[in-house]
Amino acid sequence: MNEKGLWQLAPVYDLTFSSSSFGSHSISFAGEYKNPTQQHLLELAKVFGIKKPKVIIVQVKQAVCNWARTASLCNVSRESVKVIKKTTEDLLKE
Repeated sequence: MNEKGLWQLAPVYDLTFSSSSFGSHSISFAGEYKNPTQQHLLELAKVFGIKKPKVIIVQVKQAVCNWARTASLCNVSRESVKVIKKTTEDLLKE
C-alpha cells in the first residue's frame, strides 16, 4: 500500500518463501494462507490487471522445478531445501 492508501502488486522479491510458526505460508494469496491454488493466483492477476497469467504461472512452475538443484549450488541448507520442496510440490501439481 502506498502513502495514499492505494494497493498495488508488490515486486516479485516480496514473494520469497517464508513460513510461519503455524507451518503455513506467511504470505496470503487472495486471502488464502494455508493452501493457495492456481485459482487464487488467477484471482489476483485479474485484480491487478496482469496479462497472460497462465503463461506466467507455467514459467514460474518451470523455474521452481529447478529450485532444489539451484539451492544446493547456492549452499542453502538441506533442511531448508526439504521444507521448501515439500511446500512447493503441492503447488506444482495443479
